[in-house]
Amino acid sequence: MDTLDELQKLEYLSLVSKITSELVNHTGINDKTLGELVYSHLVINAVMDLTYF
Repeated sequence: MDTLDELQKLEYLSLVSKITSELVNHTGINDKTLGELVYSHLVINAVMDLTYF
C-alpha cells in the first residue's frame, strides 16, 4: 500500500467519523454503517452534480 492510499483511507475514516458524530448530535443514533452510507451518498451526488456541467 503506498502513501497516497493510506492518506485516502485516513481521510475517509476521518470524514465518516465526523458524519457519525453529527448523526449522534442531531439524532442520537450512533451507527458507523449509517455514517458510511451518508458519506457514499454525498460522494455519489457530488460526482453526479459535476457531470451536469
